Amino acid sequence: MKRSIVIAFAAIALAGCQSDTTGTAPVATATNAADLSDLVGARGSSGEMALQSRGYELARTQGLTAFWWNSASGTCARVVTGDGRYQTVDTVAPADCGQSGGAPATATATAGGPPADIADMVGAKGGQAEMGLNARGYELARTKGLTAFWWNASTSTCAQIVTSDGRYKTINSVAPNNCGS
Repeated sequence: MKRSIVIAFAAIALAGCQSDTTGTAPVATATNAADLSDLVGARGSSGEMALQSRGYELARTQGLTAFWWNSASGTCARVVTGDGRYQTVDTVAPADCGQSGGAPATATATAGGPPADIADMVGAKGGQAEMGLNARGYELARTKGLTAFWWNASTSTCAQIVTSDGRYKTINSVAPNNCGS
């Protein structure tokens, strides 16, 4: 009888070790809402970088809640932070991100890399760099989340500057219409 019980438990244990080799495991894509579920529990700054790497831009904040917009997928994500970590991440209506619909927006055409006169500012602290931009003839045209657009009227240059962790992460020259000119 003991032998029968041991064999039965061994059979159950081995049955639980079988693997699924059918290849039907779901594959997530970077634009799917389910793809954001791995961010629950992430530290705020790490989650921010992950969202940016997946094409999201900060649309607005409301207390401990941030709304992130992905123009490529037309997805608005709501992130609730507590104790410095992402507590919930879910998708909400595009209107919560200030968008009129869920259709992907057309991408903003870029003219190229950073303007030569401000290329050295990549990595600079935001507040100090703003004074440097003003000294070089740039004026703030508009902001969208963590992205700022700066206009230099004397050179007709529009610079797109993305800030991350308080520093200028990327600087690119973009079409003048991005600065309203």
